Amino acid sequence: MLLKSATFILFCGVLLCNTFLYAIDTEDSEIQKVFKQIYNLELQSLLSKEHHPDFTENQFYHLYKTHYYWWSFISGDDSKNFKELALQSIESGVSALSNKSRRELSREEIFILVSLHGFSSRISMLDEKLWPAFRSMEETMSLIRIVLRNTNNNYDPYNLLAGIYLYNMDHLIRSYPIFYPAVIFYPKGDREKGFDYLHKAAKSDNLLISVEANYFLMKIYADLENDFTNALIHAVNLIEVAPENYIFQYYYVKSLKNLGYPETVLERRVNNILSKLNLNSELPLSSKQHLEKEMKSLLASSTASVKH
Repeated sequence: MLLKSATFILFCGVLLCNTFLYAIDTEDSEIQKVFKQIYNLELQSLLSKEHHPDFTENQFYHLYKTHYYWWSFISGDDSKNFKELALQSIESGVSALSNKSRRELSREEIFILVSLHGFSSRISMLDEKLWPAFRSMEETMSLIRIVLRNTNNNYDPYNLLAGIYLYNMDHLIRSYPIFYPAVIFYPKGDREKGFDYLHKAAKSDNLLISVEANYFLMKIYADLENDFTNALIHAVNLIEVAPENYIFQYYYVKSLKNLGYPETVLERRVNNILSKLNLNSELPLSSKQHLEKEMKSLLASSTASVKH
């Protein structure tokens, strides 16, 4: 469940499944702090803020909630049906903007809609529901065209979205040509331009943009490019921001393993991670058990089989 396969990652990228909240004002320190806590899996501490007016009255409220529910879900928390809660939040967020035409949407609202449809697609892919995932992609495509037409204005959020789309659409067609008829009328992909835009976004001063760009680069290099030197670089960048995020830590160890680091180094790293995990008061027992299982499974697997 942690990160299932390269095929799943590919679809998530093509469908912009992990593009979160990029347009939040970098000077809104309280919002920035909250999302840094989510990345660091400080999920229990955030419960008290769920109904605070600073968030319920913010235009990004539904994305905040969806983001929170998603990270709770993928970290293995089974105390609630977080997938269903995320879908409810997505529906509310989309509905709140349904009275606006594409021309009336602000850049921030475009990001909200792309993000919400992206989460919806990702949940559909987890449930192996391809048609709903493609339907969400179709609903998002007019917004993607707007993004691609405006990537020359040095706006980091558009660099991020363009990078994700261009790389993954190119990879989709090269790896799975059977899907070409389904996307024949979509903008063409471009691997090199995709990387260029993602690397620009990874250097953004906006925490959320830089984290998401580094996250996608880490996963692309590890799961699609088999380039663990670069995957390790981006894992390190992410851990510097969120050291308690055990999915980032997982990719760090996965990269070390595929680069041929000695088993003693890997075991020492994993034992250190698990010691901190057991002392973590932010995660429920189910999350701790899930993440520990994934780490131990990674350590026990052969290099060739590390394809989460």
